[in-house]
Amino acid sequence: MNVFGVQHRVSQRNKRPWIVRWEVTGKQRSRAFRTKAEGERFRSLLFAAIRQGDLFDEHSGQPMSWLPSDADVQMHQWVR
Repeated sequence: MNVFGVQHRVSQRNKRPWIVRWEVTGKQRSRAFRTKAEGERFRSLLFAAIRQGDLFDEHSGQPMSWLPSDADVQMHQWVR
């Protein structure tokens, strides 16, 4: 599990120019944010999850504790 820095994309048309990148089981993930502070906050949450020993989901790339439980899944999501 690797978490990389917050990267700024230089472009006039990007509404979310700040990107946080991380890697789970050899696959890189990324998420875009409007401000650098939002990106840094998300990055620190990833580090906190790693320190707590959370397992990461291979499909979403997020810690398992962030995913909704079976009771929280809505009907249309369950059907899919």
